[in-house]
Amino acid sequence: MNKNTTYKQLEDKLVKYKDLKDIPVKENGDVFVSLRPSKPETYGAIGQYEALGDMKDKFPLVPIRKSVSRRLDLVDKALKEINGNLQLVIAYGFRSLEIQQYYFEIQKKKYLESGNLENESIDEVIHRLIAVPTVAGHPTGGAVDVYIRDSQTGAVLDSGVPIFTFDSKDVYTFSPFVSEEAQKNRNLLRRAMMSQNFAPYDGEWWHFSFGDKEWAFYYQQPFAIYEQKSEKVVYTDVQKQ
Repeated sequence: MNKNTTYKQLEDKLVKYKDLKDIPVKENGDVFVSLRPSKPETYGAIGQYEALGDMKDKFPLVPIRKSVSRRLDLVDKALKEINGNLQLVIAYGFRSLEIQQYYFEIQKKKYLESGNLENESIDEVIHRLIAVPTVAGHPTGGAVDVYIRDSQTGAVLDSGVPIFTFDSKDVYTFSPFVSEEAQKNRNLLRRAMMSQNFAPYDGEWWHFSFGDKEWAFYYQQPFAIYEQKSEKVVYTDVQKQ
């Protein structure tokens, strides 16, 4: 079986735009907090922008929902129970809807210019690369991009393809074309995140969410509990922190 066939099989299993577009949202009022780049406690997830710094000017510290932050701390605790040197790092959290739309339009333009149009709708094709803005999780503050590093050496655990690599389909969580070590580390991260009810997006080994439409779909919930929020709302919350 060649790579393209394998990738297509993996893509068929990914959550799709059509799966998410009609899921209702009932906002539960969970506030936003900022993740610190380091913590004095014996455990705790930390926030550190990696590569994508498009929100850094307005939010120097990665903002996410408060309940998401608590769950991430518990994920970090679980990792440290396996190996005390393991550190969960959140490389991205809240993204404004405007930036989400901007990235979507860039990918849409590239796709249309390529001429390699598929049978699926444009929204479905682009959704594999970046979520359709109306269903995107990052603008809710419930979606996070994460990785694991060694807190003693600073080395990032090998996951086969670096976080935020968008020009390789080996970012698919279950790509068989990465090393056994990378597969092992991806599974470690996935299990740890799912232990706190984060929903994985297996089109990017680093992307997980709680409370958004993708989470509701994955865990068969009747509705999402986080709606998309404006920068103003997020800023107001984190200033009160």
